Formats: sequence, structure tokens, C-alpha cells
Amino acid sequence: MTDLSRRHALGAGFAAIAGIAASITPATAQSFDDSARRRFAGKAVVITGATSGIGRAAAEAFAREGASIAFCGRREVLGREAEAGLRSLGARDAFYVRADVRNPDQLRRFIDGAAEHFGGLDIALNNAGANWFKPLHETSLDEWEEMTQTNTRGVFLAMKYKVPHMIRRGGGKIVVTASQRHSVTASQRHSVTASQRRCMSMPPARAARPMPVPNAPSSASSRPPPWIMVSRTSV
Repeated sequence: MTDLSRRHALGAGFAAIAGIAASITPATAQSFDDSARRRFAGKAVVITGATSGIGRAAAEAFAREGASIAFCGRREVLGREAEAGLRSLGARDAFYVRADVRNPDQLRRFIDGAAEHFGGLDIALNNAGANWFKPLHETSLDEWEEMTQTNTRGVFLAMKYKVPHMIRRGGGKIVVTASQRHSVTASQRHSVTASQRRCMSMPPARAARPMPVPNAPSSASSRPPPWIMVSRTSV
């Protein structure tokens, strides 16, 4: 994929994400680069897996529209670079925390710290994910565990820790990204399909559950973004 086509693909991905977060259609969100529109001014956004790829592009898009952003990832060098970049793009506030979504303690400290810093949470993008290109019978147990711990358990933990803050805030939006493989499998993709299908069922289930608390968080799953090639170690 060329740099130009990669930028176009990233643009399509975060346009859909922003559309859901702003409760508008992805088609309308194609004008997301319009710097005059600051739909997320005053909003607190938390993103997992935002040191590269779609996660970072989404963070940059939120920054251009005035959001305050907290994001996590495993690569600290990339995280610090992204942090500085978000501030230069117009984020009201932006900070990076080194955290792995597979680690409950790290993830909870990241989310609770962001909520305390911002005074609450408005939008949550669950973007961290793991992928392996192998047939099912050649996938090792360690590889399977990494995918399920990241793609399923990580989303569960993130939602578990974010929702209470959103309820106290009076409501919020939860978005989960995944590839098209969450619904249609392919050769060498059976394991990732299994893990992502489970993670993508959580937001609709949360949204469908009767809410005893007024203005509780609403949930939505984004349309699967285009395939983006990034280094596995850069998440």
C-alpha cells in the first residue's frame, strides 16, 4: 500500500469513527478535516491502541476538532511522539499512558486517571487489537491467547472500567473498531474472526440492555475500517 492510499484508508476509517461518536452518519463525516468544525470541543475522549494506525489517526482527527484526549499503547516512544503531535493539532489537552489492554491494573489506572484528569469521560474508542496470519491448526496457544486477551478481554475490561465514569457524567459514546473478519472469515484468519466476533457483540448488547440509570452510556460498533498495514509492535 502506498503512503497516499494509506492516508486515504486511514481517513475513511476515522471518518466513520467520528461519525458514530458525533451521532451522525459516516457519509456526513467525510468533511471531518474541516478545521472550522469543532464538534468535540469540551469533550473528553479515551482511546486504546492509539500510537499508530487508525487509532492514532482517530486521535489526530479528534484533536483537530478540539477534544481533550487520553490514549494508551505499548510503545512509549511512539506514544510520546503522538502526544506532542496531538497538542500541535489543536487538542485542548492530550496525554499518553503506557498501558497494555491485557493488563487489568494498567488499563484501569489509565482509564481512572483520564477520568480524574478530565473530570469524566464522554467518548471511548476501543481500538487496540491483535492479529495473526495463520491457519487455525498452525496457530500456537500463545498466539491464540494474545488475540483473545487483546481483542475480547481487552474490550471487556475497557468497557467495564469506562462505563461507570460515563454514567456519572450523564452519558457517553462507546465505539469498537474491528476488521471485516469479525463477520466473514478467510483462509489463515479463523482465530482473529473468533476473537473479534466476540468483542463486536459487546457494544450492541450493552446498548440493548434496559438502563435503570437516566442518560446511561449508549454504545455503537463502527463499520469495519479498511485494512491498514502497520507493524505489530507499533500498536
